[in-house]
Amino acid sequence: MKKNWILLDLALSIFLGFYINLNITSELIVYFFSGNYNVYIIVFIFCLIMQIMLVFSIIRLFRNKKIDKNTFRVLVVLYISIMIVLLFGRQVMEVSINLNPINLIRFKDKDTFLQNILNIIFFLPIGYLLKNIELKKVVLYSLIGTFLIELIQLVTKRGFFDINDIILNMIGIGISYYLSKKFKVELVAK
Repeated sequence: MKKNWILLDLALSIFLGFYINLNITSELIVYFFSGNYNVYIIVFIFCLIMQIMLVFSIIRLFRNKKIDKNTFRVLVVLYISIMIVLLFGRQVMEVSINLNPINLIRFKDKDTFLQNILNIIFFLPIGYLLKNIELKKVVLYSLIGTFLIELIQLVTKRGFFDINDIILNMIGIGISYYLSKKFKVELVAK
């Protein structure tokens, strides 16, 4: 009977993963990677696999109240892979630096608002991964890590150095760190 539930969960995950990919993710991938077909295909496949795994994990989490360690490890590897491609897989851009945090509150258009929300969402898992570390170190690691990401994007011309990205990424990390601590979230079965 347990095997039937796993197969049903997997089938539902594949269906929902494709649905999410078709209606949401593929548009974002085209937006970020238009003109770079090889990277587009890699990102598309990674995102599809990640979405299927994520949906499967959420279904299993609701069914069992936990996910197993191996599924968690796969999710972490896929997450890191997707982040590397999203952060550094873009085409070469001209160098640009934004050190004005006031621009953070100016939502010029829907795309800017969406990009700000995604900057928060994409870094949510890191707060959960750092939940067993004291707050001062989390703030320090988050600041150094997001600063290095922006610096690498600037040096490699794969993105802009934007102080707002650092702020938004740290907000995402902070939100999930706080929620993980407050509600003592333990998603992984011991």
